[in-house]
Amino acid sequence: MLTLRCLFCVCLPALLTLACGPDFDDEKRIEGYRVLGIQADPPEVSPDGQMTLTVFEHDTEPDRTRTYAWDVCLLNPGDIGGFECLDERLEFPLDSTGPTATVDFGPDGLNVRALFETFGPVRGIDGREITLEDGFEVYAHLVSSAEGGREVSTYKRLRIRDAESLNRNPTVVGVEVTGQTEPTVKPGQTVELTMVVDETTRDVRPDGNPEVYTYSWFAVEGGIEDGFGPPTAIIDYTAPKEVGEDLVFVVVRDGQGGSVLETLTITVAE
Repeated sequence: MLTLRCLFCVCLPALLTLACGPDFDDEKRIEGYRVLGIQADPPEVSPDGQMTLTVFEHDTEPDRTRTYAWDVCLLNPGDIGGFECLDERLEFPLDSTGPTATVDFGPDGLNVRALFETFGPVRGIDGREITLEDGFEVYAHLVSSAEGGREVSTYKRLRIRDAESLNRNPTVVGVEVTGQTEPTVKPGQTVELTMVVDETTRDVRPDGNPEVYTYSWFAVEGGIEDGFGPPTAIIDYTAPKEVGEDLVFVVVRDGQGGSVLETLTITVAE
């Protein structure tokens, strides 16, 4: 019988390496329906708690009908296994057909404590038994699409841990055009955008160090240029050449399952 004891032996390498994705980089340009990520609120929950999942998405054709199907797998090897659930008994559809879904890990829902005992023990790659106090990660899966478009499959790691102090999502102040009070730019102008976060709410990692945030930037019409290396809290934005409005999205992640989406509407005017 396949048990949870292989969960960390197989999954941990994938969990450690999984990232959350002109001349402008096409990956930063939103065309049609695009999923930017999934937020779990809270990002870390007790075995008796509930978690709300919300998809970060945008469709440049906003009037299209969208469809959603959610499920959770408690035994998934991540990207090294093609995100396939390794035991159908540990795969659970969620009762939601919308852009949000609720996962109840408690006795009235998935009953994780009972499953942990039934399918355990869970052991790490060093052979040490993992407890609920140590915590472990599972995957949520969303299949979504916009009318007339292709289906998009998105995975989100969820962390379960039996502790008093649990991770929170980052808190942001907002996105701003650096040095300006209003987000107004000229056609074709390149300006600097800054993602401002609330440093007072930055959590601490298990090793005692502050969380390190990563940033994913997207635009509908303009261009995002972040130079060498991964995107940071400050990037260069080039406005489209036509007057109008443009949308810029930033997904901030804390490396521990926490994330938040911020949107800026930029006015392009002469």
